[in-house]
Amino acid sequence: MSEKKTGNEIVAGCAAAFFMWVVVVPLNGWVLTKLWAWFVVTGFDAKPIGITTAMGLALLFNFTTTNRKFTQRLRDDDEDTVDLVGGMFLFGIVMPFIVLFYGYVIKTVGGA
Repeated sequence: MSEKKTGNEIVAGCAAAFFMWVVVVPLNGWVLTKLWAWFVVTGFDAKPIGITTAMGLALLFNFTTTNRKFTQRLRDDDEDTVDLVGGMFLFGIVMPFIVLFYGYVIKTVGGA
């Protein structure tokens, strides 16, 4: 049987989500500016983009490609708040650096 989340768990989850959003959106924008400069500017002779434009593009990409299972996890009563915050940390903070690392390797090996 699932237990209802307490008010404290809900508040903690919302606070963690807000904090992650404040950190994750600029981080994704910064990573996108790097990838854009490495691949789009050099490959297509395009102009560099600023971090706010990159943040908007990252949000657009995320909005159009996000797996909706994570949203369902937010609604599940039996989902542990600690696990949920851990997942948000993994996908919000760690993944941009993994993507940046892969982009750097491709840039270095491919000579982009």
